[in-house]
Amino acid sequence: MVLSVIILVSFISGCIGGGQFGAPSADSSVTIKGVVVAPDNDCFTDACSNPSIVEGEPLPNADIILQGDTHTLTGKTDCAGNYQISGLTDEGYILYANRGEVWIKKALSPVTGDGGEANYITTAQVILWEVIENTNPGAIAIKDIPTAIPFDAIPQNFIDAVKAALADCRDAQKDPTCLALAKDIAVANFGAPLWMHRSNSNTDSDTDLSDWFIESCDIGYRSWE
Repeated sequence: MVLSVIILVSFISGCIGGGQFGAPSADSSVTIKGVVVAPDNDCFTDACSNPSIVEGEPLPNADIILQGDTHTLTGKTDCAGNYQISGLTDEGYILYANRGEVWIKKALSPVTGDGGEANYITTAQVILWEVIENTNPGAIAIKDIPTAIPFDAIPQNFIDAVKAALADCRDAQKDPTCLALAKDIAVANFGAPLWMHRSNSNTDSDTDLSDWFIESCDIGYRSWE
């Protein structure tokens, strides 16, 4: 009789609070930590030392937006470029870190607690995705960016152009050189975008194409605001 009572109590305790018999926790969100790094620059004077950074310097006190498929989260970097944001539940996010005219970006997938480093190389990757997304919406899901646009496939001249713009405290997304290179890379590697198939009777097609491209990119990357 005593043994039966002990077994019954143990079973009830397991169902209520032990975990082995209970339902899994409903909170499956992730808390992510990472660092935002800009190329060496004279843009900001309030950065703190961060020994984890090998190249460049922290982007201090920057606003952060994490854009997922179903929701958006916000945060801020400290003076050393570090950030921590909770509540991530999507399979992938795009991190946008902004201060002044400087925008650092990174595709986060798979989503783990380690956000790693967002820098000019990750920014180049996201800019390419934004160009493709503007011309062929949904062609590459956010969670698939790292595999669809691997770092080793991004031309060095484009990476260098993004780095130069950011080091000069400018938005690489608005830099004419960056935009022209991004367009060429997107067309060469992901096929002709939708606007290439439009009939065009205007003899000054290059000018119209350039104007359309710059406008569409600017609208696209700010669509989350």
